[in-house]
Amino acid sequence: MGYAASLKAGDYELVESASPLQLLERITAGDVNQSEVRFIEGWTFSQLRRALDEHPAIQHDTVGLSDQKSPAIDWCKRNSSGRIVFS
Repeated sequence: MGYAASLKAGDYELVESASPLQLLERITAGDVNQSEVRFIEGWTFSQLRRALDEHPAIQHDTVGLSDQKSPAIDWCKRNSSGRIVFS
């Protein structure tokens, strides 16, 4: 079949009536469920991370790391008051 290289990671909704081939086609197409999280302008980095921690559909690799040790700190900057400024 050759599907192994085309599998996409994600959150998929499984329908009972779907055949194994239909499930495979959905996973290789990347037809994933999407979730929403809102970041409010002016939040601190800690507030942003708390929103990610509390979201039931989001898993991230920075759980348990301090804000200073988080790799996510590389894609944003803080102004003098500690507020986030995205780069």
